[in-house]
Amino acid sequence: MRKTLLLLCVLFVLSSCQSAQEAQQQLQQTAEAQAKQAVQQQVDKAAAAAQAEANKAKDSFFGGIGQKISDLGKAIRDWWGGIWGTQPAPNPNPQPNPNPNPNPNPNPNPQPNNSTYVVKSNGARGRDCPKLTCNIITTFKAGQEIQVTGTKEGDLYSSSTTWLIAAYKDTTVFVHSSLASEKLPPVDVPADALLPFEGTNNYTGGPHVEDDMNACSEKTLSSANGIDFSAAGSNKNFEVLAISGGEIVAAEDWDGKSTGRGNFVRIKHSNGSISEYWHLDRFSDEIKELMKGSNHTVVQGFPLGFAGRTGNQIPIHLHLWISRGWHGQSINGWTIWMHLKTGSNSTGFNYQGSATRGNKKTQEIALSTCKGKMADATVDENFQGKEEKNNTDKYPNTLFAEDGSSGSLAPMKSDNHRRTS
Repeated sequence: MRKTLLLLCVLFVLSSCQSAQEAQQQLQQTAEAQAKQAVQQQVDKAAAAAQAEANKAKDSFFGGIGQKISDLGKAIRDWWGGIWGTQPAPNPNPQPNPNPNPNPNPNPNPQPNNSTYVVKSNGARGRDCPKLTCNIITTFKAGQEIQVTGTKEGDLYSSSTTWLIAAYKDTTVFVHSSLASEKLPPVDVPADALLPFEGTNNYTGGPHVEDDMNACSEKTLSSANGIDFSAAGSNKNFEVLAISGGEIVAAEDWDGKSTGRGNFVRIKHSNGSISEYWHLDRFSDEIKELMKGSNHTVVQGFPLGFAGRTGNQIPIHLHLWISRGWHGQSINGWTIWMHLKTGSNSTGFNYQGSATRGNKKTQEIALSTCKGKMADATVDENFQGKEEKNNTDKYPNTLFAEDGSSGSLAPMKSDNHRRTS
């Protein structure tokens, strides 16, 4: 009997010890679970805060940073799941997908404008999204027309993040905005157009395209829609005036980084033509005041700003852009010409050109900048030279756009005057 009681006591003690050990293990597991839950809550809170910041950033100029913060929030959750071997709890109230069959082209209801654009260069690529890493759907040729239905922000390329959404066969493709320009009606410069300054400045750049700095490359006459002016004899910020009356449709600040227009003003004239004034050092006080109101109409001679080098330009100058090629256009009594490739009536040499008054003729000359090249130049009927060199005393009615090698100035006197009304 005594042995039986002793055995029962031993069994009771062992059972009690085992229960205590199991209780201790249960308490440890509970504490560990509570710790994991507390850390999970902190992780979820941090991730939610990151997502909130991302949502704010996505709606701002720094959308790309917002996406990175969003990715960071997701990474926090993924890291937590990897450490503990768990995944975040599913959303108890998931939102249904508003678009269960998304279009593979990221084209979120662009504002249609159905404008015709002209491709600038051979090999311009149409992609399936506005990123440089996206698939190439097709390539276009220079001069090819494309129908553009809208724009979308995407990868940075050639100083811009704007991409054109273009119709192509039965789909849409994305073409970077620097590779095509809107097809505008070839309206002549206003008949009353005067030079964009008061007094005398130097004609320093013949007709040229805006995205090619090569002074001798061959370009179509219709694409060469810019000419340059600099202060005669010095590098000064001369005041820039409107060539004719019209409405200011843009006065945009330079972003401080990109190469191109810099600070510029765009004017739409009464006959439908457009003029732009590039690389301004600063805007005039009159423009700043005008743009505060709703009436942006200006008269001929309205002060726009001062010539400069914004847009990463080297010399201080004014680039005067118009919505058609300068070849054959007249301003202030001068007719602007591009030097033609010998035997051609549609192709000329970039930056190489002349300006004439009175009767004219075509004469072959040697280009001073493009060594070894000859061109058909338009000169006044009395011009007898064989070189691209100015002689304003002997030939006052022919001016060659000044170039660095000849050093001969091409002074143009303007009849324009500063006025605000």
